[in-house]
Amino acid sequence: MKDYVKIVKTIITPLVEDASSLDVNIMPTANEDEIKILVIAHDSQIPRLIGKQGRNANAIRQLVRAAASEEKKKILVDFEAF
Repeated sequence: MKDYVKIVKTIITPLVEDASSLDVNIMPTANEDEIKILVIAHDSQIPRLIGKQGRNANAIRQLVRAAASEEKKKILVDFEAF
C-alpha cells in the first residue's frame, strides 16, 4: 500500500504559508476499497488549499486518485480547519 499521507503532504505543503499547521491523517471507513484522508489546517490556510471554486481541492483529489488507481482504491480527501 502506498503512503497516501506522504503523497498528500508533498502536494499541499507548497500551497500553505506555515507547513507546521498541517496535519494529514487516514480515517477509518466501512469499505475496504475506500480510503479517507483528512487534511486539517489552520483557518487561514484552508482557503489556499481549497482555492477559488474548489479548483485546488479538486486538483489535489485528482492527483491522489491517480496515485491510487493501480491499487483499485477509492480515495476521499476532506479538508477541515482548526
